Parts: sequence; structure tokens; C-alpha cells
Amino acid sequence: MSISSSLLAKLIAAQSDSERRWIVTESLLQSLPDDLATALWAVAIPHWFDAEILAALCPELADRAEDLYQQLQEISCVEVFAERGHNVHELTRNQLLNRLWQTKPDSFRELSARAASYFRNRDKPETQIEWSYHLLIANPTSAYQMLCSFWIKWGNRNAGIELESLLESLIVNLQQQIDANRSTFVVSNFIDYLRDESSAFNVSDELSQPETIKKNLNQTNTSLSNFGSTSMVALPTYKDSMVIATDRHEAIRKYFMETPAQPLKPDYSVGLTKIGIGVGLVILAVILLYSKQGIPILLGIASGYYGISKFLNDGYSIYSSQKRDYEQATKKYELDYERAEPKPSDEQIDQWMDSDIEKITVEALRRLDLEHDDYKSEPFLLGGPSYSQETKYIRGKDGKTRYSHLNILVVYLTEYHIATYQCDHDMEYGQTTSDKTQEFPYREITNLGTEVKKEKIYLVGNVISLEEGMQEFTLATSGSNVIKVAYKFARNTDSSGELVKIGGEHTITAIQKKLQEYKQKYER
Repeated sequence: MSISSSLLAKLIAAQSDSERRWIVTESLLQSLPDDLATALWAVAIPHWFDAEILAALCPELADRAEDLYQQLQEISCVEVFAERGHNVHELTRNQLLNRLWQTKPDSFRELSARAASYFRNRDKPETQIEWSYHLLIANPTSAYQMLCSFWIKWGNRNAGIELESLLESLIVNLQQQIDANRSTFVVSNFIDYLRDESSAFNVSDELSQPETIKKNLNQTNTSLSNFGSTSMVALPTYKDSMVIATDRHEAIRKYFMETPAQPLKPDYSVGLTKIGIGVGLVILAVILLYSKQGIPILLGIASGYYGISKFLNDGYSIYSSQKRDYEQATKKYELDYERAEPKPSDEQIDQWMDSDIEKITVEALRRLDLEHDDYKSEPFLLGGPSYSQETKYIRGKDGKTRYSHLNILVVYLTEYHIATYQCDHDMEYGQTTSDKTQEFPYREITNLGTEVKKEKIYLVGNVISLEEGMQEFTLATSGSNVIKVAYKFARNTDSSGELVKIGGEHTITAIQKKLQEYKQKYER
């Protein structure tokens, strides 16, 4: 079967337009050389690109950036972006962004961080907007801090209309990310707040003064601290956002990073011994040369030759090589140690996790559109490590195993149906990377149980381990809906290395009990 017929068969079998669009995009990527495909993934992140931007996004391809930029221009989905270079066509760009966010969210944020770094020091309005956009995507917890800095900087330089236009452009770009479920609901709340506050865009001559802007920012901080207190999670104030951005992000990154071992000081004895012997032979040579007698002079020449060429040179070479290697290893150790330490306590990690889960529960209620009258009790939780390969595992000082990416299932049991919200959540950024809601009647549930599986897990230090006792909860329906959550190791609960629990067996028991009650009441 030819490639074209194979592609046609896939398109015919596709169930939706979005699936067909991805099949076409995937076929395009597969037809490209690896470096060119990597470049295309990367340049989909910014709204426009050129060779310099490509080099910033893919430093490993920097030496070929000009050539790859020329090749990218030959691809059908790349078009001219007036006065700035080129861009990936919007339909293809959205396909690439969606897939990258779903499969490699950390890579998505890393590319966004590189883009933010590139645009940061460029002072044109459009590059400042692009910098703001990428910074918000890369590190949403510091969004408010960045926006405050943006207001102060541009409020002093631009007329009110231009500033309004700049911020509106930023909001439009961010809204596209939110609509595609590629951003945290904290950013969504913040955008809603900016839109509701019409005074935020009213920058008159008086308001554009630095003192007035700072005063208004302080007032905005106070308003934001109370914003969303009813149904949504409150946004952090300017001061709080700085703490989150610098403390939590760095602390969690360090927690899931291996602390390097201090290099051992080398044994210099071999080199120093040779140097000592060489010095001794040179001194002996000098003494013999001053004897002014034939045989001693010859012995002195031989002694000096061997002392310098065989001992001093070799000894110094060995010693200097060992010292150089040790100094380089020490510098690397100091840099790696600074990146990995100090680590937060196990208790602090658990507090951050509990805080995130609380916010996820609130978001679940909003996404499922459930009023308090619709369900009989508090939501049930079940969670554990995400199935993503980016999930890192580490055993804490308390002996429990923690994980960097969470997979959370929130369950609401109503009278007639089960409503679920499931998401993958990145602990380091405090951000939900993907989520979905599912609701179905109890009568459609066909399978409810647990299963012990083998699962490949990634420990800190790039160590891959095969965990043979990963216990997974499964719920399936007659409509081919399947929910799976890995929630513990199938070991004795007191066993060292057990997973930190999110929810527990009571969630499974509650679903089983509710299902039995429903069958007894309605399926007699």
C-alpha cells in the first residue's frame, strides 16, 4: 500500500475534523528530516520567527539556523509574517501546540521560557507583548508580577490608547491558550478580572504618572487578594506571587533533583613523589657538575637529564592533570549542588500538594457545573502519579515515595449518575496540564475494580526502574468510556517506599456502595 493510500485510509477512518487535521499534520512531520521536524515544532511556539529566533529556541541547532530557516520557508504550512519573518499557519500551529501540550507539557513550557528569554530585552511594543505572553505560559504563577512590571514600564512611555491596545493584544493571545485548555485557570481568572475592570485601561495623563500607577497597583493587589473568593481560587497578591515564583518553583524543582556527590580529593602522592625524586636528582646533578671531575660530571649530566625529563616532567604532568580534573569536578559539583540544594522538607511538599488538590477540587465543581444541591456529600478523591514520562519519583526522608506530576480523579456521586473530573497536574509549576470531565448514569457502569500492573518509573538521577506492584483503579462503561488512575504500590502499607496517597480505598468503596444502592433501588 502506498503512503498516499495509507494516509487516505486514516483520513476516512478518522472520527472528527480535528483528528483528520492532526493526521495530515503528523504526515507532514514524518516526511521531514529530523532536524527540520524539530525546528517546525519549536517555531510553532512563537507567533512569528526568523533564523535568530529559531537559534534561541533550539540552541542545539544554532549552527544550522540560517539553513533550517530557509528550508522551513519551503514548507506549505509556513507563511510570510510582514516585517518580522515568517510564521506557522494558524491551523497547523494549533495542531502542533495542542499535541505538544498533551504529550510533552514540560517541553512546551521550556520552549516558551526560551522564547520569553529571547524577547525579554527587545523594547518594541510587539516584542514586549510576545515576551509577556511566553512568560505567562512558561511560569503562570508569576503572571501578576510580570503584568505589574509591564504596566509600570509601558504606562510611562505610551499613551492610554496604545497601552490599552497592547494589553488587549496580550489578552487575546492568552485567551487562545485558555480556549485550547493549554493554560491554568489562574490565568483565566486574571484575564476575566482585567476585562471586568474597565478602569484598568483608563490611563489618562494623571494616571500615567509613576506614583499614580504604583498607587493603583497597590489597590489592585488588595482587590485581587479578595477576587474569586466564592467559587474560584483567589489570585496571589504581587508580593505573594513573587514568593510562589521564586520559592515554590525553585524548591520543588530542587526536591526532584538528585544532590550530587562531592568529588573525592585525588591521591597526589604518585606525582609528588616523582617531583621529589626529580628535584633530588637535579640537586645531585648540580653538586656533581661543580666537582669539576670527569666521571662525576658525566654522572651529573645523566642525573640532571633523568631528573628533569623522567621525573620532574612526568610528576608535574600527573600532578597538574589530577589537580585540573579535580578543580573542574569541584566547580561542576558546586554548580550542581547549588541547583539541587537546599531542598524543602517532605512536609512542605505535602502542603503544596494538598493546596493544589484543594484548588483542583474547586475547579472540578466549576467544570462539572454542579450546584451543592446536586450531590449528597463532599467529593471523593483518588490520585497518584501521572502516566507521563516526565513524572519523576523520589523517596523522601520519611520513607515515602513522592512524584512530580499528579493524576487526580475527583468524583461526585449524585442520585442517578457519577460525575468525574480528571486531570494531570505539574507540581513544579502548580499548573494543570490537561483535564477532562466525564458523566454517565450508574446503569452504564460495566466494570469497576483494581488491577496490579508493571509500570516503568523514572527516579531522580535519570534512573529507570520497573515497578511491578503499581495498583490501578479502573472504571469502564458500556459506552467505551474508561477511567484509570494509578494510586498506590501493591505492598504492605507500612512498607518503605510506598506512594504518598491522594484519597484512598474509601473512594473506591464509596463508588461500589453507591452502585449497589442504585441497583437495589432501581433495578429490581
